[in-house]
Amino acid sequence: MRIVGFGADNKASSDYRCHSWLRALERRGHTVWRGELGRVDQLDEKVKGADIVIVARQNDAQFFAGLLAGRDIYGYRIVVDTDDYTDGLPGLHPNSPAWSNATLLKKVARGQYRNADHLTASTTFLAETYKDVNPRISVIPNCVDVPRYANLNRVEKEARHKDDVRVYWAGGVSHLGDMEVLRPAYTRLLKERPQVKFVFSGFIPSWAGEFPWDRVFYTKFCDYADYPQHAAWVCADIGVAPLADHPFNRAKSHVKWLEYGMNGIAGVYQGMQPYATVNHGKTGLLALSPDDWYESILRLVDDRDLRAGIAANAYADIMENWTVEAHADRYEALLQEVAARKPLQFMPLKEGVPCQVQMS
Repeated sequence: MRIVGFGADNKASSDYRCHSWLRALERRGHTVWRGELGRVDQLDEKVKGADIVIVARQNDAQFFAGLLAGRDIYGYRIVVDTDDYTDGLPGLHPNSPAWSNATLLKKVARGQYRNADHLTASTTFLAETYKDVNPRISVIPNCVDVPRYANLNRVEKEARHKDDVRVYWAGGVSHLGDMEVLRPAYTRLLKERPQVKFVFSGFIPSWAGEFPWDRVFYTKFCDYADYPQHAAWVCADIGVAPLADHPFNRAKSHVKWLEYGMNGIAGVYQGMQPYATVNHGKTGLLALSPDDWYESILRLVDDRDLRAGIAANAYADIMENWTVEAHADRYEALLQEVAARKPLQFMPLKEGVPCQVQMS
């Protein structure tokens, strides 16, 4: 097959939902072109001759309209991927109506899902949510593309920091509400464990900025292509993945567990559906309440052997069950089946009523 893939606006989603899978398919002998958003007037040179065009959900409605026009001309099939619950953005998310009253993200997203020949989702929650928009939907989980983690330049802590225990988190401002989950635990640990240092990448919540200067560290977030190396250089001992409990977060997946596990970092994760793959006490620790978060982080701070065991177990589990190669057969078969289908037919019913899709 000739497969063309366009990543999402979010670089992490681009890699997990598009580029990782296409790299795996390229290794299997398929002809692949992959990239990010481009100019609509340059689409022809990329999509002409494609059997499948994979597109991670875009905020650019004009670009997607160009893909639909290309499908009519060239006859390829469009697979749209969703990695977010765009119907349930929390109030503190920068794309929520509270901050972006003019946004049409929900309508744009649903229009892309409805017009896709097939829809893929990262979680069962998302698949169940959007099957009413497009019943042709499959769960393709977020997995690790192992070559991204090969040949990392790993470093050791400097001698003067060898007794530090670094608690690490990385992400963007869309996680502002999630960081409140950590606040009580971090405040207690600050007072009770002087060897603990708190490391943030991407942004730092205002409350952590009030901690003593020698206990809190911030690094600018790198391009996602360089993130595995970035995480290796931070020399984190413990990774955390807090989630506030609302529908948007319930649709998330175990990406933080994959990233911490591949970098040999023991993690504490929110005890919600996204981290159902974490085996509590073996491949990670799960926390629900503020006390859980404090006690779980404290266990790892005080027990070096437990940290090492959890990190090793998580890595082994990921390498056995959560690589793109482990799931590539099913993904490849799905794309072959979609490419062989007849195109979607839209049958107008009457004015003012949405078109009916004929799934022939």
